[in-house]
Amino acid sequence: MFQRRAIALVEDDDSTLVAVASWQDIVRIDLDGIWVEELAVATTHQHSDTGTTAYELVTDHLRTIDRDGDHLAALVHVSNTRSKRLLSTVGWQKTTDGDGDHELWFGRL
Repeated sequence: MFQRRAIALVEDDDSTLVAVASWQDIVRIDLDGIWVEELAVATTHQHSDTGTTAYELVTDHLRTIDRDGDHLAALVHVSNTRSKRLLSTVGWQKTTDGDGDHELWFGRL
């Protein structure tokens, strides 16, 4: 079952668009009949010092749809120091170097 949703997240102060988030729920059943649920999230429009606000708006929204406590993962380009700094600030950790161009980071809602 695939279900794709999208939402534009607007900063209230001056009605500036700070992020567009889309996510896709993927539900699979393994051979033992165990349900496995995965969540993929992508954000855009997170420049001009709005990265932290975009991150907070996205994670706050995910918490409201019963995603609180879910694990999150991100592929971050090795030269993207801004994203790595933001993720470190909110408690994410790097796990591997990924494919050489990207690092795999993980966090939790």
